[in-house]
Amino acid sequence: PPCLICGTPSSFREVLPYNTNGNALRPYYRCEPCDKFVTFADLIGCHPDNPPCNCEPRMASREVVTGSNAQCGAGRKVWRCAEGRCRYWKLSP
Repeated sequence: PPCLICGTPSSFREVLPYNTNGNALRPYYRCEPCDKFVTFADLIGCHPDNPPCNCEPRMASREVVTGSNAQCGAGRKVWRCAEGRCRYWKLSP
């Protein structure tokens, strides 16, 4: 998927094997020029009853847990666009 910031196609990568928040070796997409995470490349956390994102057609979001660098703090539950196509982001209460 393209980066929502610069529009550049994202690169396929794998999370480092020593990742401590349960995502070791998980596939994902990253924008190289912006050095930003785009979305995971799997279906983990995608459930039909998750809140819908802002994409058209509306689709269920992906539930993720924030990492150590998150501005809202580590270990918080968040819903994001499952495909990285829109800026949907909702923090769990």
